[in-house]
Amino acid sequence: MPRIRAYKQAEKIIPVDSAKIVTAFQCPWTKQVWATKKAYIKHLKQLREERIHRRIRAARLDKMLADLNNQPTWMDVIEWIERNSHFFLARAKQNNAWHSDYRKWPAPEDFWIRITFLDIHHTDCASNTHSAPRGKPTNWAHKDPNLPNGYPGWTGRIEWQTSHYLQDLAVTSCVALAFVQAVEAEAAAIDMVTA
Repeated sequence: MPRIRAYKQAEKIIPVDSAKIVTAFQCPWTKQVWATKKAYIKHLKQLREERIHRRIRAARLDKMLADLNNQPTWMDVIEWIERNSHFFLARAKQNNAWHSDYRKWPAPEDFWIRITFLDIHHTDCASNTHSAPRGKPTNWAHKDPNLPNGYPGWTGRIEWQTSHYLQDLAVTSCVALAFVQAVEAEAAAIDMVTA
């Protein structure tokens, strides 16, 4: 069995006799290699456009979240959520990048959320086991004696329906997150009124 000299890269083996040294272009971000400058420039344009669009979408969602946080009453929060259901679908897609089959996601115009039950009340010590006000630590099952066990805020029960069942529950977590953030904004408003 004759031995030959060869170049090896990952699973590819190229005999030295048939290998040629050529100029290629490697993307510093994706590490893909392109044989022509034209193909490489096209790749860079697409990559830049994707990143720009991603930033624009993120900025739009941040602006909508700020608008949600500025709703003055619970009824306004509920109306905002039902009017902007597409926001939660977009947040779910953004927060679950691992979910590769977006064909299973409904179209934003077909998706809706309805708040069906709301029973909440203000307390001086809302548990911080699962969530806490922005910038404050959580304390899972109150295991850390150096952290507070709760903060002034809202507690209770919220139920909702969605137009589509999404297996990964991303929308569920986004709706819950929106309520937590809205609760923080409402609690801050109440604290200002009572102070």
